[in-house]
Amino acid sequence: FAQKNKAVVSTQSTGLMKFMEEKNNDIMNFNNQLANLQMNLEQAQSSAVKWESVWTHIKNTAARQTLLLGRIKMATHNLFMLINKQMKTKAEPSESTEQQLQKIQIYIKDLTEIIQETAERSRAEDEIIANRSQHANTPYKKVSITKFLPAFLHRKTKQSLTPRIKRFQSQSFYQRFCTEKQSSKLAVI
Repeated sequence: FAQKNKAVVSTQSTGLMKFMEEKNNDIMNFNNQLANLQMNLEQAQSSAVKWESVWTHIKNTAARQTLLLGRIKMATHNLFMLINKQMKTKAEPSESTEQQLQKIQIYIKDLTEIIQETAERSRAEDEIIANRSQHANTPYKKVSITKFLPAFLHRKTKQSLTPRIKRFQSQSFYQRFCTEKQSSKLAVI
């Protein structure tokens, strides 16, 4: 009976050893899988931190761009309202920023043309005055330069300017323009 027990114990201990060896191999495999999963988790967390940083940067950039766009729209609207006030017209509340910018562009082009045409007239009149003073053998008179300024307001001179000036015929515009022109002419002399 003892022999039989020894054989059973020996078989069972061999089976136990195999079982323990298999389980140790399973445990090692699970530990390897766990280590791989842990490494994947750390990589994913590292990647998540990177992408969160990118997302935060995108949100901050979008916020700055939105703020800048708002400022541009506000400045455009203010300039548009200033032009409408200058032209003594009513603004249409439904106009988009693009439409406002187009009207501002037209206004600036028209005003530039008026200024260029006036500067050309001024140069031509200066040349005429200089030629007259040379022919008369008299020195160039300071007062004669400013004589053209009141003529600028006369009907005949006003009608000879481009048709676009009719949009800008508010008296305050002409008064300011003539005052600035006169002060710049006197400063040159």
